[in-house]
Amino acid sequence: LLGGMGGFGMQVYATTISYPLDIGGRPDFSWPSYIPATFELAVLGAVLAGMVGYMVVVRLPRLYDPVDESTAMRGVMTGGYVLVVRSPDAARVREILARHDPLTIEEVAP
Repeated sequence: LLGGMGGFGMQVYATTISYPLDIGGRPDFSWPSYIPATFELAVLGAVLAGMVGYMVVVRLPRLYDPVDESTAMRGVMTGGYVLVVRSPDAARVREILARHDPLTIEEVAP
């Protein structure tokens, strides 16, 4: 909504106040010609608001995580995989993971 209003306002300002031109005898405020750009800017504003809202909800970007400092993360840079499990019951998680014969299990302080 803000994108559409901003686009419409920008066009009204440009064609009526900043740079009025008499093209084909049309009035300065010829709103039907503003509709395509207004629609496109409204869609752009909605997409940007959705992206920003998503980033806020999932708390991105995370610039630091203690897991990044673990020794297991070095293997990721050379083609390995790391499974990060956040759980209050570390012993239970260790027991479940040990059943699947991992290369290493490493606990990282939160």
